[in-house]
Amino acid sequence: MSAETLHCPTCGRTLEAAGQTRRCAAGGMVLSLYVNRALEADFGVGSAPQPQPRRWPLLGGVWFCPADATQMVESDGVVVCPHCGRSLAHGTLWQLIELHMHAPIG
Repeated sequence: MSAETLHCPTCGRTLEAAGQTRRCAAGGMVLSLYVNRALEADFGVGSAPQPQPRRWPLLGGVWFCPADATQMVESDGVVVCPHCGRSLAHGTLWQLIELHMHAPIG
């Protein structure tokens, strides 16, 4: 795991180190190794926006950019950061929705 700062895609708060992965203390969510590596690759230092194929007509929900904590927007079925242009890959989104429970915040 690299030491760079990443933010929780569910609430935007800074993720903490948790062994070989990261966790969102506010939401009680520990990232799987798969999701942690995907976020490092797609949102870590030196990463660049990668085009994502359209998959779903409407995904919904509120998502935050792991690179800069900006609230992301959905455009043509792709969740994109309006600030840096990076997008959450569909496999990562599926993992977050189905396998990563995040407690409601305030």
